[in-house]
Amino acid sequence: MKLILENWKKYLKEYEDDDEDLPLGKYVWPKDAIDPDPEKEKEINTALEEMLQKKIKAHIDNALLSSESVEIIKELIDKNLYPEVFKRYAVGEVYRGMYVSPGWMRETFTNFEESRDESGSIVEADFSVAISPLEGRDVASWTRDLDLALEFSQSPSKDHRSGISLVLVADAAHEENYFIDLEPIYDTYKFAKHMAFEEEVVGVGDIKIKKVMWTEQPRLQR
Repeated sequence: MKLILENWKKYLKEYEDDDEDLPLGKYVWPKDAIDPDPEKEKEINTALEEMLQKKIKAHIDNALLSSESVEIIKELIDKNLYPEVFKRYAVGEVYRGMYVSPGWMRETFTNFEESRDESGSIVEADFSVAISPLEGRDVASWTRDLDLALEFSQSPSKDHRSGISLVLVADAAHEENYFIDLEPIYDTYKFAKHMAFEEEVVGVGDIKIKKVMWTEQPRLQR
């Protein structure tokens, strides 16, 4: 699968406009559209189309997009192919909610200790640092919805005795940042429509943040 995607990536880099040989055909996943079109549904998916759909379905199931599939999507965006489906998100603030340890905060933000507030209040601080995806991953899920990011920052278990609910804030328009907008896919296709509420954008590689918000979780009382 990886080798096949690498071959497609090379093909797209060399691709020139050709209405007769479009990499995903004239229509993207026409049989899966929420609003069916009998004429469009006659088109058979290309091999690349099938593979991209599998990768996006896996992403929805928490596998996250692979580096090869991300590069292919970026090539489609850069060549303005299927702009109604594949889009870069490059305007406004985006958010990433995480539940982390104080140790992670100390390693990531040098003056974290100076800003600590264990009362449970929300702390906001400006930080201009690059944040990488989790180890072994090439992308991270972000959202345009601050409230949703706050939800994702909550402790995953009542058994956690302490921790920090953290929201990273980034400017999608920053020249060092690259986000893929998944809203067109979530709003258009049956296999993804249940994800529309997440307003998800995928951060590719390191993302330069501008601010963080966090609150220290009080110790649970039994």
